[in-house]
Amino acid sequence: MQRQSGDLADQETELEAREGELDARERALDERETAIDAAEPAPVHVINEGVWSVGLDIEPGTYRLAEEIGPDRFYYWAIYETGTNQQEIVTNGIPTGGRPQVTLAEGQDFETSDCGSWEQM
Repeated sequence: MQRQSGDLADQETELEAREGELDARERALDERETAIDAAEPAPVHVINEGVWSVGLDIEPGTYRLAEEIGPDRFYYWAIYETGTNQQEIVTNGIPTGGRPQVTLAEGQDFETSDCGSWEQM
């Protein structure tokens, strides 16, 4: 009986050691996750010149030009299906004035050229 008690005590000690190791691993994973979250750029709510992937670079939603545009320049925007290398145009526009707006969804890329900033509504 004493041998069984000793074996049980050894097993409990081993179990406690393993629980301690698991707790330490969980803390380390939490720290890594926090560091990764801090390192990943958050999607933005303002879009500037370039091509952006919705859901990765920018948040889905409706955006409108921050400032009114005039007829003195060539402005262009386009929405593409993501992964088509800008070959599959969903819709596009060449505005001549005002403050155009676009609605962007995940699975799309958005290109803006010479329009200025777009702000999420």
